[in-house]
Amino acid sequence: MKLQGVIFDLDGLILDTEKLYQRFWREAAGECGFKMSRETALKLRSLDKTLAKQMLCEAFGESFDYERVKQTRIRLMSAYVDEHGIQPKPGVRTLCEYLKSRSIPTAIATATNYERTNDYLMRAGVRDCFETIVCACDLPHGKPKMK
Repeated sequence: MKLQGVIFDLDGLILDTEKLYQRFWREAAGECGFKMSRETALKLRSLDKTLAKQMLCEAFGESFDYERVKQTRIRLMSAYVDEHGIQPKPGVRTLCEYLKSRSIPTAIATATNYERTNDYLMRAGVRDCFETIVCACDLPHGKPKMK
């Protein structure tokens, strides 16, 4: 059977962003008056907005303002990325060039929205490696609970 394509996750596999999300979710929660543990921040990995909001409201109670904390996280992380950039994981370009040389299509599947995904891939210099981007907002149910 011939390989028909390769689908990659974005955060933590293609881009070195998981550590940034953990850091800035925690900082944003703190700025908004909530103490978020590293473990709680880790649980947010790969959750779409609906699942993340549900998990955080269960963890912190009804007074947790998900949208405020999320917007604070976006502001903090964006400022960091503007100043420091964002890096692809080692070997990403080499792997994508290998797949392309064999006419194997590549795609990104991510819970991150399209605009940020595209921006981060451009900043990391690997946007041209992926023919297709599919985000959680493109689907009725984001990962990990596909129905």
